[in-house]
Amino acid sequence: MEKHSSNSSDRIVDENIIDSCRFGFENLEVWKKSIDLCVELFKSSRSFPERGFREHITKTAMSVPSNIAEGYERSSKKESARFFSIAKGSCGELRTQII
Repeated sequence: MEKHSSNSSDRIVDENIIDSCRFGFENLEVWKKSIDLCVELFKSSRSFPERGFREHITKTAMSVPSNIAEGYERSSKKESARFFSIAKGSCGELRTQII
């Protein structure tokens, strides 16, 4: 059973963020920054000796803006929140990989 919290600090994505996304995901700062991160990782990963590791990091990095975009384009707040949550999880995975 899904737990619903009335405390806004317990929510993964604030509803105001979803409601404010009216002009395309390309205008979201978080999407822009995640794209910039992808570009930097693609450049720096060229020197990684292990191809499999390089491919995994770049795939994880691309998951962030991709899921932000998909969440933005979904028709319901619940679906949007699910994809934004996936993007957040990919951020954690990526941080772990680049440490």
